[in-house]
This record gives sequence, structure tokens and C-alpha cells, in this order.
Amino acid sequence: MIVAEARPLAAALVNSGLFVRPPAFSRLEPQSVTGDPVAGVAAAMHDPLWALLRQWQVGEFAGEDAGTPLAVTIETASAPIALFTPGVPNGQGALAGQPIGSRATLDRLIEAEPPAPAGSRQRAEAGAALIAALAEAGLDVATTLRAGYPFAAGATGDLPRPALAVMLRGAADAEAVASDLEAGTPDWLAPGSAAAKIAAQDWLGWYRAAVSPSAGGGCWDPMRLEYHFSVATDAGRGQKVFAAPMHLGGDVDWYALDQMPRATMSGGGDPSFPIVPPDAAPAGDGAPPAALVSPLRFAGMAADRFWEFEDGRVNFGAMSVQVNDPARLCLIEFATVYGCDWFTAPVEVPASAFTTITSLSVVDTFGVRTEISRAGTGPADARFCLFEPNVAGGTDTARGLLTIGGARGALEGPPRETVLFLRDETANMVWAVETTVEDSSGLTRSRQDERRPAPDYPAPDPRAELRYTLETEVPRHWIPMVPVPTAGAANGFVLRKGTMTDGDDSLGRILAGKPRDLYDPEVPRGGIRVSRIPTLARDAGGRPVRWTALRSGEGFGELTSGFASDSAEKVG
Repeated sequence: MIVAEARPLAAALVNSGLFVRPPAFSRLEPQSVTGDPVAGVAAAMHDPLWALLRQWQVGEFAGEDAGTPLAVTIETASAPIALFTPGVPNGQGALAGQPIGSRATLDRLIEAEPPAPAGSRQRAEAGAALIAALAEAGLDVATTLRAGYPFAAGATGDLPRPALAVMLRGAADAEAVASDLEAGTPDWLAPGSAAAKIAAQDWLGWYRAAVSPSAGGGCWDPMRLEYHFSVATDAGRGQKVFAAPMHLGGDVDWYALDQMPRATMSGGGDPSFPIVPPDAAPAGDGAPPAALVSPLRFAGMAADRFWEFEDGRVNFGAMSVQVNDPARLCLIEFATVYGCDWFTAPVEVPASAFTTITSLSVVDTFGVRTEISRAGTGPADARFCLFEPNVAGGTDTARGLLTIGGARGALEGPPRETVLFLRDETANMVWAVETTVEDSSGLTRSRQDERRPAPDYPAPDPRAELRYTLETEVPRHWIPMVPVPTAGAANGFVLRKGTMTDGDDSLGRILAGKPRDLYDPEVPRGGIRVSRIPTLARDAGGRPVRWTALRSGEGFGELTSGFASDSAEKVG
């Protein structure tokens, strides 16, 4: 760095006594005007000795009595995230939120898809398991359960119909039993012992977790191929509502949510949440404990001093960036110029909470205590706010840190089902291609291996020179998305699932149901891929939780189906 004295005021004004010349300095840095930052990082100059002498001349090498931060005292206030609801606020009344426990896994609440109904065979086997568990606990109600919870006529399953009929004739419907247990204590369980009642509740928990789970949060928007949800602090503690208008799945962090300043959410919070700030001073102590400050360090960091050589494994000349990539330019400038100006100090916050810093003071090596005011309180063009959610409808940010206690490190298995939404420019159509689906046995199979039916063309007239084709055949797992005029859509229409045959050719859950609509702008030129991913994680208490999540990601570019209509080709 080269510092030279600047004279912004005219000498005549200064000499006349009308103005007092203030000290002013300007930084002289070797910079490059090209789009490649390598030349600027290299800091090549014609006469480095002259630069060193200028630095010595202007006092750049002189020592300063400046203290280095040593310890910091931070006081915070945290409002736990206590409420959750699918969807985002629309400005019409308060949202109805559901309490989330301190051990709840928010990822599962967001991503868990509505479960498929348990089959007759699974319900019959679960009913038999309940009868056996109650008998082991000393309560024999086999006859009562079989008579009180019979299967409806015409029940279906994955067994041959005669075998299924024999199985269901003497079985109890576990789904009906579970509904009665969730409503209270049934009459047949009332005279049972405490052990029998515990066995019934244990069976209910197993049944809902493994056989017939309750429906998920319903946060998935099939027309947008993304999740929408909202969370809020408890209503009695200066409530703040945060909404995720476009979450693609996976880890939930602060940048996925925006604060909704005019929204409210009703519902009681979980009493297990702490009300006091986590770092509040204990009784008898006048202030929270001080924390040590350490310089910010990261892998590949530039040396603190300009003339100090970096590690040989760090090669700033290998950076590739241009002027049209401002995010990477800012990151490189921070790493090479301003990285050594930052310090870190630990702050403990709850796993899921909105935390604000109420007081911050720093003690340096000379024992001087300095109160640090909050950044971002100046004019809008001079604010600097990092790790703060945006406030919807404006340029301001929420004044605090939002932490979401999600399932970090969740294990994800291979997709159970995958659908590609792609554009076929040749046919001028959008297709939904079911590449893999889950069959009735729970195994994944590829639909690309299905046999294509032979074209049923009538025999051509031997005198004809051309054969007319109304439309060509496409694989059955290529499902057309037909434009349908719709009021309120961005471009006046939506894409609706169609068919190339007389029936519904979709076999999976992603394209299930009719009508199945999709907004046209959601399908980019390169396509978009939607998959059902089995996920396993542990909650805050260490218990395993599992669910099936939907993930949307980039497609594989443009493809062609070979579809053509109204064509004529030569015979022979």
C-alpha cells in the first residue's frame, strides 16, 4: 500500500484563512483495468525499490499505538422458533400454526410427503401384532377386535384374491383400531391393566411410524416444484414470522427465509423452550462472561503483510473470474485484501431461534473497553449486513441471526422415482418423462426398459407413392404437458398433464392425479428433474426419523421425443 498526501482544497483558500486544511490521504494501489484479477493480485511494478522508499518516506513503516482486540462481551436475546405452518402469508388474517417441539426435525415437517395408504395385508398383519402384544400383557381381546373392526367388503391387496379373502376373514383392521386409540381409550381397553394400556400406546406409535404414518406438512407446491412454509416465534414474545417462498429442499438455513413484517401466526408454543436468553448471566453475576477474540483464518488465506510470501500450495494466479461475475470478485477481494481485518468470537445461541445482539463491547491489549454499535444503521447505501434475512417488500433486513435446527448430515438414498420435465423444441412441446418409478413391492424399476408397442399402421395401397401418418408413436412414459388457457397465470396458460392414449400413462406419485398442472416458466430450456428421495436423520434427542422428500434440480438439456404429426413419407 502506498499512501500520499492529497490537497483537495485550493491553496488560495487555505492561505486566506477562510478554511482550515484538514488532513486528507488517498490510497495508491497497483491495480489492473483488465477483467482478470491475476495482474492486480500479482502487484507487478516497474520499480519496487521506489515503492518501498515512498512507504518509508510517508511513515508507512512507523509503529502505531493501536490495540489489538483481546476479549469481547456479548449480550444476546433469543426468541425460539415455536410455530410452523405450510404455505406463506398472503396478507389475509393470521396463519394457523402448529407447535413444534424442541426436538422436532423441521426438515421432516417440511419435506415429508403424504404417505400412501397402508394396504389390506399390512393392516391385517398390524392388527395381529396388536392382538399378540395385548395377550402378552394379559389382555385377551382377539375376538372383540376381530368382531369390532372387520375389513370392508371388496378390500384389495397384493395377494391373490382367494388368499386375501381367507386372511382378512379373521383379522382386525389396524387402521380403524388406531383411529379409536388416537381418539381416547376404547371400551375394550378400559378394563385392561396398566401394562396393557402401555402396550397399546407402544403399538400405536409403531404403527404410525412404520406402517401408516400421518400425513406430512403439505408444503410441496406441485405447480412450482418447490416448498413453501412459514415459521414464527411464540406469539407472546414479540412475534416474528419468517416465510420460505422458494425452498428447493435439503438443509434449511437463514437465507431460505424472509421476514414477513405484517404477518402473524396463531398457536401456542412448546413449554419446553427456554424463555431466558441462553447466555444470560447466572444469579449473582453482574455481566455475561467474556469470550476470547481470535483473528479470522481460513484455508488458502493471503498473508497479513503485503511483502510476506504465501504458502507455496496457494496459487492466486490460478483464479478464473471476469467482470461479469461480481460475487466471485467480491469473494476474491475479501480474501486477498480485507481478510486480515476480521476477528471472530464465539456466541452460543439456541438451535432454532431468532437471536439479536443487545450489547457488544471489546477490550484490547491496552485494557481499553470500546462499545461497538450495530452495523447497518446508517444510510441505505452504506449498510453492511451479513447473515440477516431480508424483510419482504423492501430493502431492509431483519436485525438478528436466524438459526434453524434442521437435520444436518441427513443420509439420502437413491431416488425411488424420477421425472424429467423437458422441452422438445422439434415438436414444440413440454414432456414429463417418468424415468424410474416405484412398483407395488417397493422396488424401483426403470420405465425406459418398457417395450414400445409396434405401430399399428394399415397396409398401404400398392399404387400409393406416399404414406400419410397422423402422428408418430412415443414411449408410454413420455407424457405430454399440454398448454391450457388459465386466468391468473403469468403468461395466460398452464401446462396440464395429457395423454397419448385413452388412459393415464403415469405410474408414479409425482404425476399422480388429474388435473395435474404446472406453470410453464418452471420448465427452463435445459429442463428440470424432480425426484423422490428416501431420507434418514436423527432428531435433537438422537432418535432416528425417516421420510421421503422431493428434490428438484437441473435437467439434462434439450431432448427430442421423435414425435411428429401430419407427415408423409415415401412407401418402400
